[in-house]
Amino acid sequence: MTIDILKNPAFESIIIFSSSKENTKKLNTDLKKAGVKASAFHSDLEQKEREELMRNFKSRKIECLLVPMFYREALMWKE
Repeated sequence: MTIDILKNPAFESIIIFSSSKENTKKLNTDLKKAGVKASAFHSDLEQKEREELMRNFKSRKIECLLVPMFYREALMWKE
């Protein structure tokens, strides 16, 4: 079901929140295998990597951003 939503041309990008870092990483692997341009945002990344990931998501180079629920408040930004 998630794959169908992500492949819908009506969506340019999407953020999916997951219950844990481990689930976020697994979902990232599964989506990449399915051909989705996804990236996981989590605490194992260096700050520089997280900033680059956010730039790539904002510029639509990444279709799907996967994030543990812990980070949901930190990801709110103004356009």
